[in-house]
Amino acid sequence: MKGKLLLGFGVFFIFFHLYLGSTAIKSFSPTYDEPVHLTAGYVYWKTGDFRFNGFHHPPFGEMWAALPLMSLKPLVPITHPAWLKQTWSPHDQYQFADTFLFRNRVSHETLMKRGRWMQMGLSVLLGVILCWMGYVLAGPFAAFLAMGFWSFSPTFLAHGTLVSTDLSFSFFYFCFFVGLLHWRSWKGSILAGLSLGLCLGSKFLAIALFPTVFVLLGWMWWRHREIRKELRQRGPYLKFLLIIGVSFLVLLILYQGDGLPIFWGGLKRIITRAQSGRSSYFLGEHQTTGWALYFPFLFLFKTPLPLLLGFLSSLVLFYQHRKGYHSLLVIPPLLLFVLACGSKVQIGHRHILAVYPFLILFAAVGLSLMKGRGRIFPVFLLGWLLMEMWFVKPHFLSYFNEMSGGPKKGYQYVTDSNVDWGQGLKLLSQELDQEDLKKGIFLSYFGVADPNAYGIAYIDVGSDAITGRTDHRERSGLHPTKLAISVTHYQATYFADKNIFAWLKEKEPSKKIGHSIFLYDFKDDPSSLKKLMMLSGYQPEG
Repeated sequence: MKGKLLLGFGVFFIFFHLYLGSTAIKSFSPTYDEPVHLTAGYVYWKTGDFRFNGFHHPPFGEMWAALPLMSLKPLVPITHPAWLKQTWSPHDQYQFADTFLFRNRVSHETLMKRGRWMQMGLSVLLGVILCWMGYVLAGPFAAFLAMGFWSFSPTFLAHGTLVSTDLSFSFFYFCFFVGLLHWRSWKGSILAGLSLGLCLGSKFLAIALFPTVFVLLGWMWWRHREIRKELRQRGPYLKFLLIIGVSFLVLLILYQGDGLPIFWGGLKRIITRAQSGRSSYFLGEHQTTGWALYFPFLFLFKTPLPLLLGFLSSLVLFYQHRKGYHSLLVIPPLLLFVLACGSKVQIGHRHILAVYPFLILFAAVGLSLMKGRGRIFPVFLLGWLLMEMWFVKPHFLSYFNEMSGGPKKGYQYVTDSNVDWGQGLKLLSQELDQEDLKKGIFLSYFGVADPNAYGIAYIDVGSDAITGRTDHRERSGLHPTKLAISVTHYQATYFADKNIFAWLKEKEPSKKIGHSIFLYDFKDDPSSLKKLMMLSGYQPEG
């Protein structure tokens, strides 16, 4: 493949990725954590005080997303009670973020789009690096495949369009090992140091890099005689010190010197939280301690079949050709995957997002070993993946592959950010007719977006009160006959009573909106309306 042709395909892949991502950006309401992340980033830029969300997440990903907000100059609600207290409990964070996003002089749509497009920019950078690494390791055809698998990846189209810390962590986790691959040069060591610092500055999970490096070095020591010789010299250890020094300098700059105690406090908190677990739903069961098969299941059914087939083919091809660099493509994602499987906090496929850059590069490099007509197969896989993403858009977050039955079956297996993260409220507002908007609806919504911002008059049924809104309790003039329920609530993921909505499973929704919200019409079902009134504590006038 000639250079100009590769460049042409690269431009196409980038623009197609941006187009697909734009369909998600404009279609979805803010997901559960986006308001807090975006608010945190802006508060950090304006004040340099990292206490707002610093004990939950390091600041880089949030500050990156909030950077374009600086030119918009939204107001920081400094009269908000949470701002005056400065204790920043989760309730304080979400209530303050709700005011910042939905009651500002700049519209929530504008604020969210700016932040989400910054994430898309980071995703494009990842695609470019994957292309470059494919070229370095195996030539132009591998570069073509790597960028194609990235461009049509539902995983990066989902999380590259949301304001979160998952993408920045995955990006720098991958870049660290790219730098490590070139550790013999000072430039490679500096890249590894910068990436390590920004990875630690994106997510506390980045501490997993340290045991991963030791395992990788141990493997290379055992397998490669030349590595053993080099490690007996002084140079590698000087470069190791350079990597650590650069990463510490990055953290020092990011936290503006005096903010580092917040980093250490957050790290301690996240380790404690990982041991305590969190409620989750998986294949009809509810647990707080996790399942060994949770992430293997998600990997198998949320990874597109073309990429899985490419990966399996590459395993065979790598075994036949015995390439020396394959351990660097396998050990880092494998250890991260094993760590996730052992975690008690299992609430989403996004926790193994950092596996996918390695998976894509592994598949691309392996498939590039095919010659002649054999290369029709990987091109066919890319075409298959392209068509699949075209028809699934914009519902990349809810994506499940054909083996699982597709996105429409996802809620049967898992909930939360795998399927329903609160993104469907805007789509719900577009499905409601004028009568619904006048009469109102019963709403059991898993999310923090404000229904009022989308013109939805509602009676709350068991939704999370973390935003502190009470306006829905004052609507005695509504006469709702419809229920909209998020599938995370439908499966009672975070309810103490796991059977609270079991009665709904005997009824068929009138509409399924964006694979994340079910809409029921109970106009001719007084017994169901009575249950909803009991659950909500609402009695209509008249």
